[in-house]
Amino acid sequence: MAQFGACEVTLDSKRNFNKYRMMLASVVPPCVPFIGVFLSTLQFIQDGNRDTLSDGLINFKKRQMASEVISDIKRWQAHSYNLQSVPVIREYLEDRLGLGFGGGLNGGGGSGGGGGWVRESEREREMRMGIDRFWEMSLEREPREREDEKMARLLQESGFL
Repeated sequence: MAQFGACEVTLDSKRNFNKYRMMLASVVPPCVPFIGVFLSTLQFIQDGNRDTLSDGLINFKKRQMASEVISDIKRWQAHSYNLQSVPVIREYLEDRLGLGFGGGLNGGGGSGGGGGWVRESEREREMRMGIDRFWEMSLEREPREREDEKMARLLQESGFL
């Protein structure tokens, strides 16, 4: 319970998560920071700053602030994480994400034995098919744009067209 209390104090949203930000500044990567703080900051920047200034010029300060937040996120992503695979956790996540067929490799997502060559081949095939399914869902929600369409959209959104 003491650990939970310490986490609660650190992640207190008062003063824009100031305690968490100070703690995060002292952390040596690799670290997986709480993405919600970054998303909240981006939302505050979006909602609290006008896109254009009173004279009609683009508010580049707003874009600079958003860029700094995104750069900070990318800084954390730039480090490699030497994580060890934990089969029970991996199977649980695969089951919950629906990457396997029929509720996981063991039929129910439990921690079965095995793990031989055939099983790994089956697991790899199921993972690939699951990833392919997520990619198709992503394309349905956000269809790919041609480069010229993308450039035109970005120029329009930024006010240049």
